Amino acid sequence: MEIIVIALLIAFFGYMALMIIIAILSTDWGRGLFVILLLVMAISKMVDDAGKTRKIQEGIDQGRALQEEGLRKAKQIAETGVTVSVNYDLSTAEAVLAGKYDGVDPTITDENFPATRQGKAEVYIIPVLFNDPSLFPTIKDVIAELVKRNLRPAELPELLAFGARFPDIQRGYSVAGLGTMSRQQDGSKRVCFLWATTTRRYIGLEKINDKSRWYRNTLFVAVKLAN
Repeated sequence: MEIIVIALLIAFFGYMALMIIIAILSTDWGRGLFVILLLVMAISKMVDDAGKTRKIQEGIDQGRALQEEGLRKAKQIAETGVTVSVNYDLSTAEAVLAGKYDGVDPTITDENFPATRQGKAEVYIIPVLFNDPSLFPTIKDVIAELVKRNLRPAELPELLAFGARFPDIQRGYSVAGLGTMSRQQDGSKRVCFLWATTTRRYIGLEKINDKSRWYRNTLFVAVKLAN
């Protein structure tokens, strides 16, 4: 890409220099000045475009770095688990603000996802990954795995607190909390999940049923049950 830009610049400058020489030889100074003005404007435009291209590339590179960091962190936490502070008394809007999320599905409200717990707690969270590349787990597969490991699905306050604590993980994985499962007004079931672009983080809703299969890059946030 840079080689092409350089080649175009050389060709353009050569053409403009030739025009200036022709103008000078023909004693047409007005034309010469006009060509010089065009040259200055063109150089300014190219420099500006090059700067914008550089910034875009820097943003892409930064996003990839954050994504890789999210993948690394998720795998690490999935092996060890982590304690997360959860404030169950926060409204959904307050939890979204505290987590610095950039966007949220408008139907994710306190009315549709009412709190089932109160107070503050230190919650031991273990994210669950299905590493088998051939497996697209169903809800039953995930729940069975959680039960086997003495875990319960994370509820909305826990999911949002986890995303706030580890904002880069959702850049590498979709992060779901099956404890947020809710029946919507149209009768369908939805589950809250965290997702992201390279620069922005969101909270969305996934429509599901008992036969729905999850993508392999989904991380299921779960809470360790007391023995």
